[in-house]
Amino acid sequence: KYTHYAPRGEMALVTGRDPALVRAAVQQAADAERARGRRVGILACAEHAGAYRADAVLSLGPRAEPELAARALYAALRECDERGIEFILAEGYPEDGIGAALMNRMRKAAGGRETAV
Repeated sequence: KYTHYAPRGEMALVTGRDPALVRAAVQQAADAERARGRRVGILACAEHAGAYRADAVLSLGPRAEPELAARALYAALRECDERGIEFILAEGYPEDGIGAALMNRMRKAAGGRETAV
C-alpha cells in the first residue's frame, strides 16, 4: 500500500519549514550514502538543484509551483531507475493546495521514510 509509487532504489523524503535546513540535511544524507558506495540521486526544487553533489540531481521545478513537481515526479523516478540510482533523497514541498497531493505521492514513493528537520 505505502510503496505503490516506489522506484527500484530506496527513497527518503526530507521535510521542514526552513528550505536551507532541508537542503543541508539532504546533502548530508547524500554524502553519507555515497561514502557507503551507493549511487545517490536527489530530487530537488529548481532553486536548490545546482547546489547539490550527487550521482544524479533532478529538478522538479520551482518550489512555489508544486503543480510542476507533481507532473515531473514520476519521470524523475523513472530516470533514477534508468541511471541505476540506489538511493534517492527528495526535498519536501509545502503542503498547500496541490502540494498535499504531491507530498502524498512522494511519501508513497519513499515507503514512509521521512525525516523532518
